[in-house]
Amino acid sequence: MTTRAPAQLIATELFQQFVQEPSVDFPHGAPAACEDRAALDDELRLYRFASVLLAVLDAEQRDPAFAAVRDELERLFLPPRAADGRAKLVFLRKAMSELAELIQPDDEPKPMSWARRWFQRAGAHESNPATLAMFALRWPHHFTAVAGALREFTPVT
Repeated sequence: MTTRAPAQLIATELFQQFVQEPSVDFPHGAPAACEDRAALDDELRLYRFASVLLAVLDAEQRDPAFAAVRDELERLFLPPRAADGRAKLVFLRKAMSELAELIQPDDEPKPMSWARRWFQRAGAHESNPATLAMFALRWPHHFTAVAGALREFTPVT
């Protein structure tokens, strides 16, 4: 049995629990080298949001009422004016695409390669195989946790 809740409340809770909170963070000691930790944290937050949005889009395919949750999430994350958010939207789409590649790969999964590329794009260096594997495996768990939370609710507008 699911709980009926306003879409705005569901979106706010998802945003707080799965985007704002460091629900996916770096393994202890990672990254090995980083020039701009604030930029790296911003990239991590972008990917957490992308993971939440992927799960909401998946829920929306099963129940169109989740479109209102998606709208609220986008309102919380993206700037109010479209012109101000164009670059962020491009980065968000790229993050969603890359997460989808990790979570549901077309070929054989390569999580360590995915994580190494993620760190490189984010301006950090990490080569420890254990750290790369732990980091990559946190994303499918994040997505699954969000999807599980969504199954508990039926949005009402």
